[in-house]
Amino acid sequence: MADREYLGLDGEAAFRDTPFVVAWNELTVGAPLPDHITYQTGETILTGIATGDTPQALRDWMTGLFDSLSVRTRPVAPTPSEQVPA
Repeated sequence: MADREYLGLDGEAAFRDTPFVVAWNELTVGAPLPDHITYQTGETILTGIATGDTPQALRDWMTGLFDSLSVRTRPVAPTPSEQVPA
């Protein structure tokens, strides 16, 4: 996803403020997406900590979250120094 800018998530609202969420860290809108694999908060679209009463309840919640999410992005606009006259 290099050369793309993060615009937000769709489908996360039903999951973000539930008792399962201990920590929710979402990339800042407008941030460039990394061109490498990373698990670092602040570099990846979504990181966090979730918990549940049972392993099955947590698995069901996480499956629902990932089934519901979609990521909005757009190409990064070239900077003036990268633009070439036609």
